[in-house]
Amino acid sequence: MDNKNQQSFDEAVAMGGRVVLLAEDEPIVRNVVLLILQRQGFAVLVAVDGQEALELSRAYKGTISLLVTNMQMPRIDGSRLAMLLLRER
Repeated sequence: MDNKNQQSFDEAVAMGGRVVLLAEDEPIVRNVVLLILQRQGFAVLVAVDGQEALELSRAYKGTISLLVTNMQMPRIDGSRLAMLLLRER
C-alpha cells in the first residue's frame, strides 16, 4: 500500500469506516471500485489478486466487514479466496 492509500485507509478507520478487502486483477476496475468505496467512507485493503488478498487478510488483525472480489483471478480465484477467508477469520 503506498503512502497516499495508507493515509486514506488510516483516516477512514479513524473516522469509524468499515474495512473492505478489495481483490481485483484489472487495474482500471480496481481503481474505479477503490474510488467508489473510499468516497463512501470505507477503509479499503487493496490486492491485485487472491493470493495478495489472503496475505493482506492475514497481516490485518482488525475486522474486515466485506470482501469485494473478481471471481476469475490468477493464483487464487474469488470463490476459493472467500472460502479461505471464511475458514481463517
